[in-house]
Amino acid sequence: MPVRLDPRRTAHDTADATAAGRAPGVARDPWFWDHYDWAANQIVSFLADDGVVLDGRAVADVGCGDGFIDLGLARTARPARLVAFDVTPTDVDHLRTVAVAQGAGGDLPPTLQFVTCGANAIPAADAEFDVVVSWSAFEHIADIDRVAGEIARIVKPDGVVFVQVWPLYFSERGSHLEEWLPDPFVHLTRDHDEIAGEVRAKAGEAGKAAWGEYMLREFATLNRARLDDVQAALHRAGLVVEKVEIESKAVRIPREVSLAHPLTDLAVAGFKLLARPR
Repeated sequence: MPVRLDPRRTAHDTADATAAGRAPGVARDPWFWDHYDWAANQIVSFLADDGVVLDGRAVADVGCGDGFIDLGLARTARPARLVAFDVTPTDVDHLRTVAVAQGAGGDLPPTLQFVTCGANAIPAADAEFDVVVSWSAFEHIADIDRVAGEIARIVKPDGVVFVQVWPLYFSERGSHLEEWLPDPFVHLTRDHDEIAGEVRAKAGEAGKAAWGEYMLREFATLNRARLDDVQAALHRAGLVVEKVEIESKAVRIPREVSLAHPLTDLAVAGFKLLARPR
């Protein structure tokens, strides 16, 4: 469940207060700062607007990926415990290395723990967490009903669930392949074999063949869930959505795409939501 870089962010959007602490010759890493700083603060702010704080709470992250967000949350939001789950083991050595190189320090807070989980099972006790968060993971989950059920199981009866997804599959950047295919809605207008061929060619030319293959596998397994599908899965699990923020902007839609898909699919790029147990 990898976290995805949000290309709406640019280098000047995020204050890099520790720039002077970066290792000599190391450039600012937008991927790191977009997650360690910006995404972590998005979670904190969205919850704080409803009076939900992470300070002193037991928090779980479902689909933590490289752990950059979790390091940011553990340091800035000060939860009593933060357990970050992912189906792929988080490379903690890489996390430390990048954090040190970016001037963000390499010591992981003792409150932060990374745990490998199954695709549909989270190794945690019932009602173990006050808050469960998930950032850009739900679009990669094959069985969102099972995972929603697990989230409902591990959150406390008076707990809170935060889910963010961007980009949704049917939105203009829903392929997750914009690094090589920047045209909007390319995944809805071109043959997937053709897309794979072009990504492999461009990734190979850039010396990123392995990364290109990884992203093609991610593309092939995107679940195509819509906002309403995520809501329905959460509701079936016993979680009621109480707040949602839609992410959208003006988009130009190819004629064949507009004729084939509802505008609510094409125009909703992503969302954040807050849910609580029924």
